[in-house]
Amino acid sequence: MERFYGQPFTREYRSLADIMRSFESYKDQPHSQELAVIEIEQWTVSGATACPKEKTQRQMMKYFPSIHFLSLEDMLTMAEAKGHV
Repeated sequence: MERFYGQPFTREYRSLADIMRSFESYKDQPHSQELAVIEIEQWTVSGATACPKEKTQRQMMKYFPSIHFLSLEDMLTMAEAKGHV
C-alpha cells in the first residue's frame, strides 16, 4: 500500500500478551469492530493468514484455472477508479 500511495504508513506493533488482554476486554462484544481487529491480529501473529505460496499457486491453477486473481494493487486501482478510495 505504501508503494501504491507513494508514502509510508504508520505501523503499530503489539505483543501477543497485549493482543490477548485486548481480546479479554472485548470477547463479550462479538459484533464490535474492536474485536474484529483483535481477531485479525491474533491470526496474523499465529500465522493463520499465511498460505504456502507454492501450494496456493498450484491449487489456483488446478481448481480455478479460468479465474483471474487480483493483487492488492489491482484491487486498489479498481476501487480508486470507482471512487471508493
